[in-house]
Amino acid sequence: MIAFGVSWMRFFQAASNPGLLYLPLESYFFTNSFDLSHELYNKPSYFLSYFDFKPPSYAKLSNEIFIWVFCIMAALLFLQVLSCNEWFIFKSSKYQKTVPFFGKIFKRISVWIHNKNNIFNLNFQQITFISFCFALVFLSMIPNDSSDMYGYLARGAQQAFYGMNPYHHTISEITNWWDKPLLANINSIWSYNPAPYGPAYMLIYAGIASLSIGNFYIAFFLFKLFNLGVFASLLLLLARILNDEAFDKEFFEKKFTDTRQIFSYKKIIYSLVALNPFLMAEIFWNGHNDLLMGFLILLSLYLCFKNKLNLALITLSLSILSKYLSIVILPFILIYVFSRGLKKFPWFGLSISSGLFYLSWYYYEPFALHFNKISNNILLCHKSLQRSFNTIYKAIIGESLPAEANLLFLGVFLLCLIFLYYKFLKTENKKLDIFHFSFLALYMLIFIFSAKFHSWYLLMVLPFAAIIHPRLMVILSLTHLLSFTFLDQANLANFVIMTAIPSVVYFKYLVKQDL
Repeated sequence: MIAFGVSWMRFFQAASNPGLLYLPLESYFFTNSFDLSHELYNKPSYFLSYFDFKPPSYAKLSNEIFIWVFCIMAALLFLQVLSCNEWFIFKSSKYQKTVPFFGKIFKRISVWIHNKNNIFNLNFQQITFISFCFALVFLSMIPNDSSDMYGYLARGAQQAFYGMNPYHHTISEITNWWDKPLLANINSIWSYNPAPYGPAYMLIYAGIASLSIGNFYIAFFLFKLFNLGVFASLLLLLARILNDEAFDKEFFEKKFTDTRQIFSYKKIIYSLVALNPFLMAEIFWNGHNDLLMGFLILLSLYLCFKNKLNLALITLSLSILSKYLSIVILPFILIYVFSRGLKKFPWFGLSISSGLFYLSWYYYEPFALHFNKISNNILLCHKSLQRSFNTIYKAIIGESLPAEANLLFLGVFLLCLIFLYYKFLKTENKKLDIFHFSFLALYMLIFIFSAKFHSWYLLMVLPFAAIIHPRLMVILSLTHLLSFTFLDQANLANFVIMTAIPSVVYFKYLVKQDL
């Protein structure tokens, strides 16, 4: 509690000292070790200087222990709430019997936590209430694991108060930007780069900055409230889908024969989003923007299921204009549209979507300038499968992978994507298969073929993957909690422990139980 209070005290000191860099996670539990005599400025001459400040070794070790305790307690609580002790089992083809893979571990865990209550003792309203209680706790925490949120605010202020196109101009072009509260805390690297996100995000950031009337604290809390609004909208959408009778018949009633099983499965799906500690930490604590893209994709796929194809196309176009990765979903929706043999083609939705793309291009011209810098950011090799290969290659050969490796990964991904489009074209039940194929396309892009990866990218697929692959989302949500620990900086161990092993275990043993 003392460290929490000191963190907020340092945060509010930014009113008179706007160059104060965001407090790194290493300082969260031991903030008092970073006293005011140290230079924590985001000026070019103090480039990310908090990395240069080395706290005592005992403080670093104790801090890491606190972070591990936080992650483990969050994971244990989440598992207990979901009552996972009998949920993770697989059938061994070798022994032809049910083997409790995670079950024994979870049963022992449930003995440690002497709380017999779980989601099956609660109704959906109570789960939602508990969810918002946790959300308010995370909302009250200052971003300590990422400075991205401050970058969002800076992009908004750049437009609202300096009249700059964020795709044509950089924050570093603003005179003495490091002394201006809404700009000062952006990561120095990003201050020299154009905006990496789509025009929809840039408009949202500009709107938040305008409403803040230039006050850093108003902008800060408005952005957190915006994320809370996205989260609330996602829960409403998820509740709508889970209570849809048509979805019940097409999806749940084909998986389960017992209505009690269906009701329990729905609670698991809802709680997987509503009570997810990883999701809470990333969107409310660190303020990342990825959940909006996931929400829009889920909404678009659900609108396809309801045959509201005009709205589906418009919603997906908004997702693409938020983060360009969503474009891999577009062919699935177009195939679905043409497969319906509709007498009335959704020209309205197609026209509005085309208009949105044209207007955003006309207003921002996002790729007109600085294309090299934007593409360099996209192809940056970081915490990914490609980075793991690069680490192994460098250890053996003594140098990094050649630049052509990026093209190789991209080429393989395009071939896989074409294959998925072809398979989807041949499927019969496209209403539900569009969920599965969209997940596979995004999963391959984000977790396998993307050169750059951050744990919070999981939020892009979690909203709709929770419906079709809940076990995988539980596993990945828990393993990626480790991104708050030192493992986040371990190049090879990062990908292997948090992504590769959990994914292999799931797709080898548990995937059939979710399908």
